[in-house]
Amino acid sequence: MSTKKTDKKMSKYLGYKFFKNKENSDEIDLIRVTRIFDEDDKIKVKNCDTNEESFISFEDLTGYTPLEPTGFVTFAKVGMQDDKIKTLMNYDVVVSLYRLLDVKLNINEPYAICRQSVNDFFYDLINPNPDKEYVGVSCSRENCPNNIPYYMMAACDEVYNFTMVHFYLTDTINDILEMIDTTLYDKVLEKLYQVHMKSTNPLYIPDGDKRLSHYGWCRSLKTLLQENNFQTDMDTMRNISAVDFNIEDCVEVKDENGLEVKYANIELHNFIANTYRINIKEKCIVMKYDVDIDLAEFNNTNYVLIRDNQNNTYIISYILDGGYREKDLIDEENKLSATDKLRMEFYNKYTNQK
Repeated sequence: MSTKKTDKKMSKYLGYKFFKNKENSDEIDLIRVTRIFDEDDKIKVKNCDTNEESFISFEDLTGYTPLEPTGFVTFAKVGMQDDKIKTLMNYDVVVSLYRLLDVKLNINEPYAICRQSVNDFFYDLINPNPDKEYVGVSCSRENCPNNIPYYMMAACDEVYNFTMVHFYLTDTINDILEMIDTTLYDKVLEKLYQVHMKSTNPLYIPDGDKRLSHYGWCRSLKTLLQENNFQTDMDTMRNISAVDFNIEDCVEVKDENGLEVKYANIELHNFIANTYRINIKEKCIVMKYDVDIDLAEFNNTNYVLIRDNQNNTYIISYILDGGYREKDLIDEENKLSATDKLRMEFYNKYTNQK
């Protein structure tokens, strides 16, 4: 019995959202392609409102309109020819971040790249005489050091596996990883980890080792991306700031002519002003972002995008009063305690090392 193969061209839609108007209603039916199977021409989709999952064929998407994504992430198992044994390939994992707008402008260079088997040159910058060496790094076109050829981050001799997932403004790395099978990449990373541990300690016994990483050598794709703050590069590309608090705990709700409006409380107000070094006139308006919001409508508005610790993204709009802060106001902000309570989110793999 033959099994129908899925058209490989369809794989480019992994992560895509599709919408259509519901019959006899103004409501929108929004679904997302979360898995594409090699056999049976089947895909798994998730309803974006109810989170219910179902299996359909691509033909069932007839009548739906694709929602343009912000960009896409590629995952690759790559090989580098061994320096000593030319017939031997050293495997590695490379994750690349692309902005869709760049691709439309024929800029095919990734916005950011995360890779395991490279020296962490950011660690070398802050530790000129390191007593230990870290590996694994994520860098972008904007923050790659001048002495590091950016294109070398993706250099390889062979590509053995390649997966592409599209993402939107509110997506996190975890959202993206849920749509792929990471087993192949995890196996490569685990093998690299074991080789490192045995070279570090010939008496190393894998049994009982519960560590997620050791000096940058990560045992899973998720850990590699987390420890190297790939999420931060992704957020920077989308002009999003991630914080480690709940925005809903920092708002005041007011009724204005029958319309519920959320304003930033004094702590969040000061946090925005201090973080972005701006003078804010009156109160900031806080709105939860959704796909039905067109950011182009905010072109004449001052705003910031913030994702909180609940992974909700908010638009916080404000009115400037005199532009950016002057020195006396910056000095004054140091007396405030808001930034001690409300903080930006960032993972420090060096201090988290065990």
